[in-house]
Amino acid sequence: MIDPGLLPALHASHGGIWLREGERTHGLAKGQAIARAAETPVLLLNAPLTGQRLGYPDLNGLDLLELWAFLHPAHFLVPTPKGLAQALNLPIPASEADIPALLQNATK
Repeated sequence: MIDPGLLPALHASHGGIWLREGERTHGLAKGQAIARAAETPVLLLNAPLTGQRLGYPDLNGLDLLELWAFLHPAHFLVPTPKGLAQALNLPIPASEADIPALLQNATK
């Protein structure tokens, strides 16, 4: 079985796109992010919004909002990185580049 914390994590916002693989986070262009997500499953927060930001509405990945809804039905979660961090008692990311690490840590 694959440890979800080892899966790549992708975050896209108006400020940029970041991918974390292992212990390294780096910025990507839209095309690179789409290609990477097509190669292997990536952890995402709100796949439809991420796909919209990448200009690729068919983006598929392991959406942590869907996982939350499955594991905690009827428990509200603000659908943002800060909301996820607060719900799981994890440190709130200091910058957008820190969000992919949050996504990996949220699966542990």
